[in-house]
This record gives sequence, structure tokens and C-alpha cells, in this order.
Amino acid sequence: MKQTLALFFVGLRLLLARPGPGMIIVVGMAGLTAVAVSLSVIAGAFEQTLKGTGEADRALVLRAGSTSEINGNVPLAQYALVQNLPEVARRDGVGLASRETYVTVNMPQRQGDNDATLPMRGVMQGSFDVRAEVTLVAGKPFTPGRYELIAGVRAAELFAGMTPGNSVSIRGQQWGVTGIFSAGGSAYESEIWVDERLLAQSWGRGETFSSMLVQLRNAADFEVFRERIAGDPRLTMAAQRESDYYSNQAASTSGLIRGLGWLVGSIMALGAVFSAFNTMQSALDARIREIATLRVLGFGRAPLLGAILMECVLLSLVGAGVGFGGVYALLNGATLSTVAASTTSNAQVAFQFSVTPGALALAATLALTLGLLGGLVPGTGAVRRYLPGALRGA
Repeated sequence: MKQTLALFFVGLRLLLARPGPGMIIVVGMAGLTAVAVSLSVIAGAFEQTLKGTGEADRALVLRAGSTSEINGNVPLAQYALVQNLPEVARRDGVGLASRETYVTVNMPQRQGDNDATLPMRGVMQGSFDVRAEVTLVAGKPFTPGRYELIAGVRAAELFAGMTPGNSVSIRGQQWGVTGIFSAGGSAYESEIWVDERLLAQSWGRGETFSSMLVQLRNAADFEVFRERIAGDPRLTMAAQRESDYYSNQAASTSGLIRGLGWLVGSIMALGAVFSAFNTMQSALDARIREIATLRVLGFGRAPLLGAILMECVLLSLVGAGVGFGGVYALLNGATLSTVAASTTSNAQVAFQFSVTPGALALAATLALTLGLLGGLVPGTGAVRRYLPGALRGA
């Protein structure tokens, strides 16, 4: 170990004297780390936003066979049947359930000239009773029966005109913006909310609605609640936990992002390994006499190889640190929106990036792995060269 450390510091001084070859490894690793960490952070933030939406003791009731709220088309009469089931929590004798109509609209974004898809949810007072996390942070609630809306904080950040006191045009009708609400960082913050019956009538839905959100007495009642709905011939609906619904919505998009990350990262990793390989090979070729002399002086092959690998890993760690620092400065705390690939509504979901310790661990793992791979082959070749030829520089 003493020999390895001594040789490592000698090599480090040589690297500082000739920084060019080492910078190739640093730059390559910085680019690879930036891409890999960015895609990991994007996927993690999206997944966290959707998985953070919903509670285990709340049930989302959709039309049987439907995978998304936008496909819902449930007769209005079924609302009361579900609301009065015994597993539904009650307040003042009234079941805590919300009848909702869900559509999407194209709206201009605050930045850029392109429109984007914005979820528009028709809600009733029960929607606020069931979702205790929803709070008004600016303005006032909309008035039922009027063309008014409240916008989630993320929707207000991304879409033009979403400021209390303004009005926005939706399908030729002016809707007044009365307030802004937060929902604990969940996907609901990417929506605008209006009166449920007014939305259904405006979209020609008639006496139907899209979904129900139900507060159960406790999470353990869900299975009985689900089976009761499935076994009632009067109902054409099916229940699932709200938390499960949004977890499933998150799976496809986060999987797509992570898959893209693995593809791009694998290609870049291969390039980084070859870059480190070639750079170390060139650097070691220039030091052929030095390495041979060290061997003649009594330094073993193992310490020499260990020092070479330490040099390569150090350069890789420096590059990974540069890449990680750039991603942290650009992404941490930033907000982005994307389309949930698993939803048929193609709705925009806004989420906030958080560069976590897991991303730092990913960067360090990449640096260690690729540094070792990049330095192993040229290092092994350098310490096994024929000594007489190596001393002549051959």
C-alpha cells in the first residue's frame, strides 16, 4: 500500500504538469454524468409527483373497464348509490364523496408560442371535503353555476392568464380566474377546477360524470367497498385505491424516461470507457521508461497497477463532480411539465426537480466503475511490458 500511494502521488504530479490528457477523461465523464443524473432526476421527480397523489383510504371509482378518468361516462343516478354505501365515511350524516367531470383543453403557455394540454376538472363541494390537502393560497373559490375557475399552483406557473382577476378563453367561452390552490405537491396542482355540472353541460355530457372520489372510513374497508360495487347490478363502475391509480399512471412515463436514460447512458458510457482507455494508454506510453525504471528499482507490478487505477478513478471522480454540480445548479428546485405517457388524456403534469443523495450515489458509481474499466487494460499492459525494451522506450 505504501508503494501504491507513493507511485500515485508521483503520477498525480505528472498529471498536473501535463493536464491535457487528464482533461479528456474529466470532460467525457462530466458529460456522461450530467446526462445520466439529469434523466434520473427527471424520472424520479415525475414519479414522486404522481405517486404522492392520492391516499390509501380514498377510492377512485371509474366506469368499469376504463383506465383513465377522461374515458368516464357514468349515469348521474349512480353517484347517490355509491355515496350511500356503508364503507363511505360520513360527515353530518352525508357520505364524503365527490362527483367529478374530467376533460382536457389546449391553452397557451406563459413561455413560448405553443399551446399545451391542460387538465380541467369539474368539482363539487365534496371534492374539497374529500381532499383535505387542497387549500386556497390566493384569491377566492369559484361560484357554482358561473363560468369561473381556480387554478393549481403549477398550472398557474405554466399557463398564460392564470392570475386571479383575469379571464381566459376556453372553447370560445370566457372563464374568470378567481383563485389559486395548492394540493400538497400532487398532480392536482397541474389542473384547473370549475363547477362540475356547468362543465358537464358545456361539454355536452348530459346526465353523466367521469369519476367519483370517495373517502373511506379506513383503508382496510377498500376491498369490501370494491367488491360491493362490482357485485351491484345497478352499477357500471369499478373502484381502485386512489394511490394505486396514480402509481400506475407514473409507471409508464417514468419507465420510458429511465429506459431512455439507460440507452443514452450506455452509449455514452461506452464512449467514456474508450476515451479513458485511449487517454490512459497514451499517457502510459509516454511514461514507458519511467514505469520500467520504477520496476527495476524494486516496485512491484501490483503497486504500479494500483497507482494507475487510482489516477484513472480520480480523474473520473473529478469529471463526475463537475457534471453533478452542473446538474444541481441547473435543475435543483426547477419546475418542468411533461405529458403522462400512460394516460389517454395526454395531460400535462408539472413537477419540481430535487437532486437527491441517490443522484450523487449514481454519479459516484459511474465514476468508480468507468474509471476502473478505463484504466485496467492499459495499466495491465504497461506493467507487464518487457523490461529491456521498455527501458529503451520501445
